Amino acid sequence: MDKSTLRALAIMSQLGLSIAVPLGVGIILGVWLDGQFHTSPWLTLAGIALGMVVAVFTMAQLLRFQRDPEDVARDQANFAAKAQQRNAAAKSQTEADQHMLDLFGSDDQQDNQDKQNHA
Repeated sequence: MDKSTLRALAIMSQLGLSIAVPLGVGIILGVWLDGQFHTSPWLTLAGIALGMVVAVFTMAQLLRFQRDPEDVARDQANFAAKAQQRNAAAKSQTEADQHMLDLFGSDDQQDNQDKQNHA
């Protein structure tokens, strides 16, 4: 197996554990607390909810730290290129708008001229 395949398998197994462990602990703790306090099923449900929150947080942290540096660099370069394209398009649109104003004037200028002609 090549390095990228092993890396993918490691990430997948970590993701699986980051879901199973918090949920399992939440369920076991919730069932035990329900037995102690006779509150069934509320503490079990609370344990499941807490386990899900911890699992999502853990997965997000894991995925954020497991990104390949080459992927991060590529994403940053793509973001910069798109920002540059947006800026160029905005500048081009501004120049086109200014050109149209130079040719035809603005509505405000026309309104002012109409008011002066009728006065």
